[in-house]
Amino acid sequence: MAHATSRGAYRQLTGTVLMAIERGRLQDCIFDNRALFSHRAMAALLGVILRLPPTKQVLATEQMRSRYLVRLLEHVKL
Repeated sequence: MAHATSRGAYRQLTGTVLMAIERGRLQDCIFDNRALFSHRAMAALLGVILRLPPTKQVLATEQMRSRYLVRLLEHVKL
């Protein structure tokens, strides 16, 4: 039964992430503690990178050498 619950939670999280991507608010979904300056700064940075053209996204990803950013950009449809 726990497996079915985790599957439901995964579907809900997937839906939330997809909705955030469609609305252009993924950065707010990831960095949701707006009280912390570091979260506001990272959300702003990620928001800018997600709005860049694909070639610029690749350049930003290479410069940051971020596995996280690479995976994120692989799943975002442009």
